[in-house]
Amino acid sequence: LRAPYQLLWSSAFLQIRLAQMLLNQLGNGWESIQDSFMISILGWGPGDWDLFNVPISSFREIWGMVTSGFMVQWAQQPGNSYWFMQANLLFGSAMLIIQNFGPFGAIFLLVPRCFLALCPGDGGADAAFFSSQFPREAQASANGLLIAVDNIVSGVSRWLYARFLFDPAARGCLAMMP
Repeated sequence: LRAPYQLLWSSAFLQIRLAQMLLNQLGNGWESIQDSFMISILGWGPGDWDLFNVPISSFREIWGMVTSGFMVQWAQQPGNSYWFMQANLLFGSAMLIIQNFGPFGAIFLLVPRCFLALCPGDGGADAAFFSSQFPREAQASANGLLIAVDNIVSGVSRWLYARFLFDPAARGCLAMMP
């Protein structure tokens, strides 16, 4: 266990990537209760969230498939890959912050999802870029830390939203506060 901890303390890149993973999983935790939120707080009907969300998700998947082929070619150049990862990290984090910490309401939930859906698929550039930031002997530890944080924070974020950050009985301004 010493090698992963040493890698974590010595790599600012890994720390930033893990912080972004935390934001991403907080977003997933928020998504896990969005249908209930829309029904109980905003007065939407059952299935309304899905009616808005499914076209966004479907577009994101199709757009990702179409753009991945182009991105594989473009991201082969290290400078392009580095630029894309930085821009993707910054933009994705900004959208997640708006979605996670903005006032609760449909606009703060749907607009970031629409903007994120417009991002091109990375064609595997994200995983390749992440691994390339570490020496060959440290790549397994770095990927292991990323997966461990992803799994732990995923469960914790869902628990936080379901237990503490969402009150289906709240109404008005109180309902918009985490």
